[in-house]
Amino acid sequence: MRMIWWASMVTLIIGCDNSLESTLGFNSVTSSIGGVYFIDTLSVVSSTLLVDSLDTSSSGRVLVGAYQDPYFGKTSSHSYMQFGLLLSEETGGVEQWTISDEVLFDRAELVLYYDSYYYGDTTVNQSLSVFQLNEPITGRLIGDYDFLDTTPSLFYSYAGLYNVSETSYNPAPIASYSYRPFPGSGDSLEIVLDNSIGRAWLEYKKSNDLIVRDNSSFVNEFYGVMITNTSSANQSIIGFDAEKTKIRLWYWDQENDVRVSKYRDFPLYQAELQYNKIETDRSGTALSSLFTNVALPSSATDGEAYIQGGSGIFTKLEFPSVNKLSNIAILQAELVITPKVGTISGNFPLPPTLSVYLVDKNNTPVDALVDAETNLILTSTLYFDEDFNIKNYYSLTMTDYLSSLINQSEEDYQLLIGVTNPGTGGTIDRTVLGTGTEDIQLKIYYTKLNSNSQ
Repeated sequence: MRMIWWASMVTLIIGCDNSLESTLGFNSVTSSIGGVYFIDTLSVVSSTLLVDSLDTSSSGRVLVGAYQDPYFGKTSSHSYMQFGLLLSEETGGVEQWTISDEVLFDRAELVLYYDSYYYGDTTVNQSLSVFQLNEPITGRLIGDYDFLDTTPSLFYSYAGLYNVSETSYNPAPIASYSYRPFPGSGDSLEIVLDNSIGRAWLEYKKSNDLIVRDNSSFVNEFYGVMITNTSSANQSIIGFDAEKTKIRLWYWDQENDVRVSKYRDFPLYQAELQYNKIETDRSGTALSSLFTNVALPSSATDGEAYIQGGSGIFTKLEFPSVNKLSNIAILQAELVITPKVGTISGNFPLPPTLSVYLVDKNNTPVDALVDAETNLILTSTLYFDEDFNIKNYYSLTMTDYLSSLINQSEEDYQLLIGVTNPGTGGTIDRTVLGTGTEDIQLKIYYTKLNSNSQ
């Protein structure tokens, strides 16, 4: 079973002392192997880990903007993409396009459709700039990691494009645009591009150039664009639907001696090459000394641990209490994680889900922890404590995981808690965790085995 195989590689250490004798007193539970016991006071060592790269391609989301956060500093997102010729849904070839000799250029627009995602304050105007790429967008082949002495990260992918990737671009913008974000409106931004681009494309069409008849030729002529935030406000990052993103070429043509406004769309080409570069400036925060693949203990960050999608920040958990426990059977184990009160707001909502990954001794994410029943990555949705109306929390069932590790003596892997699909999910959601005994708890229900039966 996949879960058991992974679990056999990992050791989660569980301590045992006299406090284990605190029985729940379930009168209905009686057996020859004893009563039911409960413990939730195991010590947890937490730290914050920055992984070196997250694949952000194929997310389906164009992320653009920047926001300032008292805990994470400044986070910025720039999006790279390339465009191609419109294809026929019936034939798969280039869609038929006919113009007359009297055609006149009007304008070319980059069209971005909101996809409802945002992070930060959208009440402030934003400014964008668009730059033309100097080279094709090229992924980093998985073979490029053959020089490494360690296992490649779980978050690497074949020909991947990452939160740290960059494609060269011309520093002279081909468009600038200011707007007030309305991410839930379903509307779009129409950003007028430099006239030289649209004029050239229309001239290629008038001469029936191969550039407008073959996608490879078109991409070699126009490598694509990079969109970035140029606002000093640094208030929000906005998501746009990558599938709907296009350049629309508007022109005037003649129909029955009447001048008519028409357009031709140039959609994203090879959508898997669209990626978001995520940059952070953590100076002045508790995370200013966070470096790649070096765990920063919560004792050095004011007793806090951190998680942020997109930038590659995870919380690493270790349970060093002991592997002293013997002769027990775990009935249920639950890991409860509570975001720190006071770090949540409408502008900085909590991630809707968190998932569990495995990190090795080199702090390299090497796998995901899988739920034995669903065969999916172990994931928790966000819960709200309705009884007290104050706490949000995540709950992860660790029963099978702990049961498979109970007799291990060496901890080769630790748990890594992070945003689900931290790169390809196309978000920069974040949370701050307290690290006290009530903030991160491992709750274990167990029975004692009869030693005479061993």
